[in-house]
Amino acid sequence: SSDHPAVTVEVPTTGWIQYIDEDELIDAVGDGATIELLHPVGTFVFAESELLRVSGVAEDEISRERLHHAVVIGAVRTMQQDVSYGITRLNDIGLRALSPGVNDPNTAREVVMRLAQVVLRLQEVELDPEVVEVNRRRVVRRGAVTHDDYVRAGFDQLRRAAHDDLATTTTLARALTVLRDETRRRGLPGTTDEIERQLEAAEATIETISR
Repeated sequence: SSDHPAVTVEVPTTGWIQYIDEDELIDAVGDGATIELLHPVGTFVFAESELLRVSGVAEDEISRERLHHAVVIGAVRTMQQDVSYGITRLNDIGLRALSPGVNDPNTAREVVMRLAQVVLRLQEVELDPEVVEVNRRRVVRRGAVTHDDYVRAGFDQLRRAAHDDLATTTTLARALTVLRDETRRRGLPGTTDEIERQLEAAEATIETISR
C-alpha cells in the first residue's frame, strides 16, 4: 500500500551509468511497486548519492542487491545503451576540425552528414516512454532522452562553432532540412521542433555571413 515510506537506493560506486536492465529492476521489487530511476544511462553519478527510489511496497519486498545489479556503473561511458555518447564522440571530431589550430572544414562537413545519418535513424525509432508498467510494477525514468535531445546533442555545439564558416553552416542547414522533410514525409515518430530551431539558427547565420 502507499502507507509504506519510499525507500532510497544509493549509488554504490562513482562512475558512468553504462546500462540499465529493466527486467532485473522489475524482478527486484514486489507487486504494486513504483521504481523511480533518477538518472538516465550516460549520466556520471557519485557514490552514496541517490540512484533510485522505490515506493508502494514494504522494504522486505525490495532486493537492494538486485536493484544494484540492474544498474551497471563503470569507469568509462560506453555505447551499448548510451547513444548520446556516440553523438558526442562524432561532435568532438567536428569541433576539433573547426578549431583554428586544425581548420579542416571538409572533415567538419563530413561529420555533419554522419551526424544527420545517425539522427535520421533515431527519428525512425519510438523512444521508450517516461513511465513503463509491467506486471503491476511501474518504472519511472527521470530525464529520459527525447528526439529533441538527440538533435540538440547532434548539432547545437557544431552550429555555434561553425558560426563564421559558410560552407559548414550551409551543409548543416541542408542536413537539417533533409531531417525535417524526411521526418514529415515518412511520418516518423521523431519530433521536428528542435530540428526547426537549429535550422532557423543556421539560416540566420548564413544570412549574416553572406552579407
